[in-house]
Amino acid sequence: MMRKQDWLVGLLHSAIWIGAILLGSWGLRGNSAAVAYAAICAWWATLYAALLFRTPWRAVLAFLVVMIAALSVDTVAGWNLLYHDAPDLFSGQFLAAAALLCVMWASPFIVNAIARWAYKRIAAAAQ
Repeated sequence: MMRKQDWLVGLLHSAIWIGAILLGSWGLRGNSAAVAYAAICAWWATLYAALLFRTPWRAVLAFLVVMIAALSVDTVAGWNLLYHDAPDLFSGQFLAAAALLCVMWASPFIVNAIARWAYKRIAAAAQ
């Protein structure tokens, strides 16, 4: 069961991701690589925050729910911040794009889980 704390951590990660996208896009406006650089910055910021806060998997689920809601609002409003030229909200293409974005959004947490697992294995072997 999802706790209130999980939703708050998920919301915090969403704010970090969207904030990094906005800052990166604004800071490099006019540059053709601004969107890609902003996405990379958002990925690294989320990776660092997840490591710092030791984000549990339940909060990752909350993060993905909030990000899909944000993607839906972004698509309907036509802002193109989270996905450039997003397909119609009620199409299979949108669902496919959302699924691929979920993999990208979840990947910093997966990297952290692998890094923590490797660290524990190496620390146990060193003793």
